[in-house]
Amino acid sequence: MAILCAVLIFLGAGLQAASLIMTLRANADATVPFWRNAPTIPRGSVALRAAGAGALVFGAAYGAREFGYWGAVVLVALVLVGAAAIARHNRRVCVQGDRSPQSRAEGVSAIG
Repeated sequence: MAILCAVLIFLGAGLQAASLIMTLRANADATVPFWRNAPTIPRGSVALRAAGAGALVFGAAYGAREFGYWGAVVLVALVLVGAAAIARHNRRVCVQGDRSPQSRAEGVSAIG
C-alpha cells in the first residue's frame, strides 16, 4: 500500500508540474495571476491539474499511516514550487517588457 501511495503522490506532482509548464508556455508574453485563471488556458491543462490534485490527495490521505505528515509536506512543497515558478515567469515577462523597443520608445515601464 505504501508503494501505491508513493506512486500516486509522485504521479500527482508530475501532472501538476506538467499543467503549470503548459500554462506558462502558453502565456509566454503575459503575466499569470496567482489567484485567477491565466489569459490563455491550454487545452488539457485543467484536466491534468484535476487528475494531479486527485492523485496527490488520495496518495497523501491513504499514505498518512505509512508516511505520517510527509504527504502533506510534499503538498506544501508543490504549492511553494508552483508559486515560485509563476513569480519567476511574471518577473521575466515584466523585464522583457521593459527591454522591448516599443516600451522604450514610449517611455512605458511594465513594472510600475
